[in-house]
Amino acid sequence: MDDKVRILLIEENERDQKLTKETFANLKGDIFQLYCCYTLDEGLKAVPENNINIIFLGTTLINTNGLTHLKRLVEAFPKIPTILLLDIEDDEYGKKAMQIGAQDYVAKWSLNRRLLHRIIIHGIERQTFQTELESYRQMRITEMEKNYMNLIENNIDGMMVVDKNKNVEFVNLAAVKMLGRNKDELLGKPCEVPFQQDSTKDVMIKYPDKKNSILETQTITTKWANREANLLILRDITQRKKFEQHISFEKTLLEYQSEASIDGILYVSEEGTINSYNSRLLKMWELKPEDIKNKSGNEVLMLIATKIRNGDFLKSKVTFICEHKEEIAHGEVLLFNGGIYDVYSAPVKSNEGTYYGRVWSFYDITKRRNTENALMKSEERFRTIFENVPVGLFRTTPEGKIIMANPALVNMLGYNSVEELDNIDLNKEGFAPGFTRQDFRKILEQEGEVIGLEYKWEGPNNKTFHAKENAKVIKDENGNTLYYEGSIEDISDKKIAEEKLTEYTIELQRSNQELQDFASITSHDLKEPLRKITTFCDRLKESDNQLDEQGKLYLDRMSESAKRLQRLIEDILEYSRITAGSKKFQEVDLHVILKNILSDLELKIEQSNASIHVNELPTINAEPAQMHQLFLNIISNSLKFSHKDTAPTIVINCSKLENNSYVISIQDNGIGFEEKYLEKIFKPFQRLHARAHYEGSGIGLAICQKIVIRHKGTITATSKIREGSTFNITLPATQTVSTSATKEVVA
Repeated sequence: MDDKVRILLIEENERDQKLTKETFANLKGDIFQLYCCYTLDEGLKAVPENNINIIFLGTTLINTNGLTHLKRLVEAFPKIPTILLLDIEDDEYGKKAMQIGAQDYVAKWSLNRRLLHRIIIHGIERQTFQTELESYRQMRITEMEKNYMNLIENNIDGMMVVDKNKNVEFVNLAAVKMLGRNKDELLGKPCEVPFQQDSTKDVMIKYPDKKNSILETQTITTKWANREANLLILRDITQRKKFEQHISFEKTLLEYQSEASIDGILYVSEEGTINSYNSRLLKMWELKPEDIKNKSGNEVLMLIATKIRNGDFLKSKVTFICEHKEEIAHGEVLLFNGGIYDVYSAPVKSNEGTYYGRVWSFYDITKRRNTENALMKSEERFRTIFENVPVGLFRTTPEGKIIMANPALVNMLGYNSVEELDNIDLNKEGFAPGFTRQDFRKILEQEGEVIGLEYKWEGPNNKTFHAKENAKVIKDENGNTLYYEGSIEDISDKKIAEEKLTEYTIELQRSNQELQDFASITSHDLKEPLRKITTFCDRLKESDNQLDEQGKLYLDRMSESAKRLQRLIEDILEYSRITAGSKKFQEVDLHVILKNILSDLELKIEQSNASIHVNELPTINAEPAQMHQLFLNIISNSLKFSHKDTAPTIVINCSKLENNSYVISIQDNGIGFEEKYLEKIFKPFQRLHARAHYEGSGIGLAICQKIVIRHKGTITATSKIREGSTFNITLPATQTVSTSATKEVVA
């Protein structure tokens, strides 16, 4: 019985009651319980006795008026929906009934099972909604009352609440200042300001420090703590004119709130005309007062809808509200300029429920939405990076508890999940012997961060690796440490590679030294027999020997081969000494170097009738002897590989690059070469011409390249057959010399 819908039928006409009961009997299910009575008095008793949910009232009661009975029912039971049953279909009568408080009305002859079921369910649901709406309205009223109290307390007008015994119950700061008292001297005491209920008058108040100041007092009968009281509004009008037109406190407060609001606000009256609007509304929608003048509220809203991308949404809301004035509307609109506004509309009613019109408010949420979207995207990007970056990321408490870690760190530490890290105590595991977490915390707290800290990690299941950690301290606004955060990189492979590189470097140094020793010993052992061969060849030439012409030719060739082999040995030794026997870098004036080289080549230059033009050259950081060797080899080649019938011309230029380097070009008009052999000419013992035509060991340019590489430069060439060659040498102005594995100094 408790779960059923209890229905009361009040119908004086026995026949009509019987027919209506039959219709109720046809309702499906066992969820309805019908109670019937013939008179209104019986019905008024039956409602509370049977806990009635919905009432059906017939209009044919004897010697009475149906609307009068309806009014009594609605006043007695305002929360129970009442449906009016009419003998005939009369819309005017039905509308009057709904104005009194009827939930709905229907003609008896049209009543059937389906219609009856819909009326009952809809009536109860609508009544429930109205109850919830009233609760929401009361909540809003409570919030408004709090706001009103805050505004009253800080209002520039003095305000006092006086009870029926004329004792002061409340006084705001402005009133305290106006009366020259403190609150303790006023509260609970008889009101010293003369007043009359519901009146406005001027009174003379004598301040402690001022005389004959005039206060304008307005007295309003109001509710205070659920009791009737008088609200006294005090205005000091000594230094200003009286208001030309007095307005009520409520309207003053409303206009203040409206204009001070960051929302765009439009008030529409019950008749649909514009009651008021604030300047924010005009600015928000780029409107002028003349755009609104003489327009209805709906016309202004339709004008606003043209500025919205989803304008149909606002138009549909306006149309809906025109038909349902009691409804609340809420949603978001998107502007063509990319802005986003929150729209809210609600009816404005008095405490008695009188409908005054409707308020529309528009709040700019563009920045908030953009910030939320940006934050969401940022969080997505951070989460993607956090989850997939190969470096371990962490956040720990100073005491050593891990509070955040990414999958890379979990795997790096030898665990299966983030949850397993909850049980880790970094004070007991992690750091290998010789370096503790206390040491780590001490460094971190002193410096605020650690960069590139390397140590050995020892984890579960004999999990060990070399770690490189960056971390910093995160503190609150008061300087208290909140947590540590940073990254850990597994550098085990790097450590192994460094160890191998160290071993390789040591081995390479040993090998180079052995080769250097071998070259020195070999060159000495080879030079001595070659010197003897050359000496004895010269003696044979000088002696009166019996060699014929063929023998003399063989002797000359043997002597020349020995000398060429000796020059080759000297070139190889020179090539090997470029790195092994190098000296420290120093300031070298290339112009002086070139001057010395031209002096050394003076005889060759005269013999070949060559002309050499040297433009301005810089001073760079280099090894003088190697710079001399570099330019000597290239200029010698230009003199050697020249046309027999053309005097050699060599032009040396220099230009500076943005990276503080110089490009030195040496251009000649010699025989040139095919550029497909460019790489070949810089390799040792590679020759493009027969030795019979051009002497040399074929190692000169290889020496040049090795010198340039040692000076962290580059050398290349361009050439055309029979048109000459240009060698371009790039050398930095300063050199960096390695002093350790991680540091460099400028030489």
